[in-house]
Parts: sequence; structure tokens; C-alpha cells
Amino acid sequence: MSPEFLWYIPNTVEPGHRGDDTTTGWGSIEHSTELARTAEAHGWGGALLGAGWGRPDTFTVATALAARTRTFKPLIAIRPGYWQPAHFAAAAATLDQLSRGRVLVNIVSGLDDPAAYGDTRTDPAQRYARTGE
Repeated sequence: MSPEFLWYIPNTVEPGHRGDDTTTGWGSIEHSTELARTAEAHGWGGALLGAGWGRPDTFTVATALAARTRTFKPLIAIRPGYWQPAHFAAAAATLDQLSRGRVLVNIVSGLDDPAAYGDTRTDPAQRYARTGE
């Protein structure tokens, strides 16, 4: 098995995340599609789509990009406190089937304003236990 390289597509509606340049259409699905197709054309396997409060829903963006590309693999970042495990598993399995096996998952246990997700458990041990679930 040869290594596969992935890129990063800023899944935010405002420029400036990680030093991104401000361009016309930045943060739109058209711009994200252009980035995904460029990665695909240059042999990259896919790209990480970040998750966080205030960003567009990562899973929805991944679905749109999978539908607009042929080989691009969306790496969907997921925070365990935001999704119930069974719901995420069903959604990810469905998109994986529809995209012919192109879904990748990145479980993020880090802290991102848990109150914004309706979560009050901020203890790191609890977050990592939830990730294990």
C-alpha cells in the first residue's frame, strides 16, 4: 500500500483562518469545490474539512464535495459531543456507500467551547472516553 496525501480545505465562511488569502467567493461551496478538484487533479487523495462551532456543517460540505468530484475523499472532522455515535455512524456509512467508499473520518477530542454544543463536560478524561465510545 502506497502512502496517500491529503490537503486541507478551510471550512469557514470568513477568510483569515490559518493565514488564508481573501479571494472572491472565499468560503463558498464553489470555492471549496475548486480546491477539491484541484487537489484531485494533482493526485492528492482528499482533504480535511475542519469542524468547529460557527463553521458550516462539515458533514454537509463533505457530501456536496463528494457529489462534485470523482475520486476526492473528504476527511470529515467530527467532535463526539456534537453527534451521537449511532447517528454519526449511520450518516457516515450512508455517505461512504453513496460516494463509493470515499469517506474518511477524523475524530477530534479537543475542546471547542463545549457550551456551544450544549455540553457541560469539559474534563479531558471525559472527552477522550466519549471519543472511545
